[in-house]
Amino acid sequence: MDWGGAVSLPSYLKPRPLWPRRHRPCGRLLRNLMVYSNGHVGACDCVDFDASSELILGNVAQMSLAEMWNGEQIRKIRSDWKTGRRIPAICSKCHTYRPGPVS
Repeated sequence: MDWGGAVSLPSYLKPRPLWPRRHRPCGRLLRNLMVYSNGHVGACDCVDFDASSELILGNVAQMSLAEMWNGEQIRKIRSDWKTGRRIPAICSKCHTYRPGPVS
């Protein structure tokens, strides 16, 4: 694992191929949210170390977790991925991708 590119792998290690991502959103987007120390809430608990990616759904000071979990923004992220329209940039580089259930 290279922590989403934050750590360089030695030249003798090669990243293993990942499951095809098209039409299979990462399971992390379907299971949980991440609340950062600054109150930002992300759709992924994995590689968005500084809470600045397009997966940030809002801030707990302005919106409830339930509103973010059921909100239009996360629905659009999931839908765009399932239809193959768009995979978030941070996800396309992530090496800890876990395919979600087929639906």
